[in-house]
Amino acid sequence: MVDRRSLVGRRSWVLAAVLALIAVLVPTVTPPAEAQDPPAPRDITRACPISVQELRPYADAPSATHAGAIGCLSYYRLAEGRTEGSEQIFDAADGVTRGQMSSFIARTIEFLTEEEIPLTIGYEDDAGEHQTNIRKLATYEVARGFDDGTFRPDEVVTREQMATFIARALEVVLGEQLPQETVFEDIGPTHAASIGKLAAVGVVAGRSDGTFGPRQPVNRAQMSSFLARALDVAAERGVFPDLVRVVDGIPSVDGDSRPGSPGVMGVTSVRSSAHPWFDRVVFELGGTGTPGYRAEYVEQARQRSDGRLLEVGGEQIIRVVITGVADPDELPDDISPYIQARLAGQDGGDVVEVVNDRAMDGEHVFFVGTNGYSPFVVQRGADPTRVVLDVFRGFDEPLPSPPSLEIVSSFTTPLTPGQPRNTNIHLAADYIDGDVIPPGGTYSLSRGIGPRTTARGFVPNGFISGGELISAIGGGVSQMGTTFVNAAWESGIQLDQFRQHSIYFTRYPMCREATLSGTVLDVVVTNDSPYDVTIRTSYSQSQITVSFVSVPWATVSSWTGPPRNVVGGVGGAFSVSCGRTVTYPDGTSRSESFSWRYSEGYPG
Repeated sequence: MVDRRSLVGRRSWVLAAVLALIAVLVPTVTPPAEAQDPPAPRDITRACPISVQELRPYADAPSATHAGAIGCLSYYRLAEGRTEGSEQIFDAADGVTRGQMSSFIARTIEFLTEEEIPLTIGYEDDAGEHQTNIRKLATYEVARGFDDGTFRPDEVVTREQMATFIARALEVVLGEQLPQETVFEDIGPTHAASIGKLAAVGVVAGRSDGTFGPRQPVNRAQMSSFLARALDVAAERGVFPDLVRVVDGIPSVDGDSRPGSPGVMGVTSVRSSAHPWFDRVVFELGGTGTPGYRAEYVEQARQRSDGRLLEVGGEQIIRVVITGVADPDELPDDISPYIQARLAGQDGGDVVEVVNDRAMDGEHVFFVGTNGYSPFVVQRGADPTRVVLDVFRGFDEPLPSPPSLEIVSSFTTPLTPGQPRNTNIHLAADYIDGDVIPPGGTYSLSRGIGPRTTARGFVPNGFISGGELISAIGGGVSQMGTTFVNAAWESGIQLDQFRQHSIYFTRYPMCREATLSGTVLDVVVTNDSPYDVTIRTSYSQSQITVSFVSVPWATVSSWTGPPRNVVGGVGGAFSVSCGRTVTYPDGTSRSESFSWRYSEGYPG
């Protein structure tokens, strides 16, 4: 990889000498008897991820050949359009002037080298909006004037002139001359070397008849493709800003996730910025390891510690979860965790604010409020370690509608009015209501409810311990375990852990019920569906209901066998089995069964 800093330091003598030599030499290329086949244009995905190629920021941008390149240059702010009424216009079919070409090329060199080009002497007629960039290119002799001292910024650039602009710019960036091929028979000597160089690296290709058409004008759409291919050459050679990462797929509203690698790290800063076609939120981390992430739209911003709703500005909310982080008190002294509660977005952007929840249990949660249901992508960067959220604007095609949410499963168990245990069950319902289990996420019911203490409102009630009924703070909450495990059962998600009562109660489904005891006896599930699962609860003095709200995914069929091995008749011990088959959208299925022996309670 080229060291850009040392490259910039040498430009004043090495590149000036190289390019000055190029300037005085008149190419004396002698075409072979038979020219080579015209090259195919290069793919641009090294420099222009599919995500940015899919941007459609301009109302008049072509829909096929050059659209991806225009989206790419817009993403990197190398090409800009104009505002006409409520629309952005690119003027894709207009010819590119020498002044405009100077601005395109100067921005590209500065983008790739991450250095500002110094100014040099000007021309008699370079006054105007492109003057600064014309004078920048004069520094490296990328753009040259005419013998009469003029630059003629309003003249339209031809295909051969475009090739010389780009070839010289690439050699400045790379610090070396490009290879050269001779593939076209209709080019003159002045620009033959430049055209041959760009042909050798796939930046230019011939027309359908095999000619180059050197004196044909270049329009803004065509120029975008040539310049995007030049960016890809630089990316292939390792000369590209580190902040740019290739991402899979197009900007989407469907969410994104990626695992990380172990380490000790924490979020140390968060910053936001607004760009022409996207808003960016950067989560910077200190420490060791590679962060993972999950990002998805959610209905509410609910604090994990106590289930409290957080106010987030904007119309929609993206929840960003940075995974693999340490709790703040576990970080080394030289890492200061990010503690700011709220960060405002930039004026004019679609990101309204970023709300900090907290780092807890290896995850740091942020809620990003946006002005609309906009597509986004997430990328990771290094030096410094960071997770970057880009929220895109400017798509001219309708965005997909958010998935249709509905109650995919629900289960109700009865309560006897007036009992103290109802207070505990109602409190448990309040604590877990609105909790979200993300795709791939594991949920502990005991952790969701939290400690059963009088300070949190729980009261004494009966609790089975060692087969005996005793009084305990929070007694009766086990009924929430049964109600919850049955809602999970019917939803089709993975059941990781649950244990039945030692005594059978007829108000519960035989075999399909669960008890809770602190963190010793717990109900644990994993959401193996591709969608968020939101837990909803409702209750009265006579019943408690747990529902799972999500996108319908799997179907479930269940069975419960007859009691067997009965000892002691009615009220005695017995065994029973149950199971379910979960069928997935692709037609595959998974079956599982469970068995349990109750010490008493046989219903007869």
